[in-house]
Amino acid sequence: ADTFHEANTLLERQNSTGLFVTGFYGQLDPASGELHYACAGHECPLLRGADGTVGMLPRVRGALLGIIEGCRFEAGAYRLAPGDTLLLTTDGVHEATDAAGEQFGETRLRDAFEALGDGPVEALVRGMMARVRDFAGEAEQSDDITVVALRYLG
Repeated sequence: ADTFHEANTLLERQNSTGLFVTGFYGQLDPASGELHYACAGHECPLLRGADGTVGMLPRVRGALLGIIEGCRFEAGAYRLAPGDTLLLTTDGVHEATDAAGEQFGETRLRDAFEALGDGPVEALVRGMMARVRDFAGEAEQSDDITVVALRYLG
């Protein structure tokens, strides 16, 4: 939260064009599984428990970086259990569109995570990227598409 506050202050001072940045910042203690995190106008990562249930890390407040002067960010904490998997994506994944202008969206993202989430994280990332590409087909990409996965092994 403090890091995002400082970044926001720097960006806001130098942002004459009104551009903004979203972000997720997390620090994981590999010994305990304790994850401390903050979000800046970005969705919290999806979380797949070792039992296969898919949800989201508890939401924390945080505005877009570079827009609101003096904005404060909320920190969150969550203890990962062995076998838990986090899926982080940029908004270009949710907002990827097909030729008809329909977005990939949250439902497709969750469905793909449920289907792909119990294999190796490398396969999860490749599979998610393939599903987004297959969905978009020949439609022009309008934003970056990034997928990162992390599995806590304990």
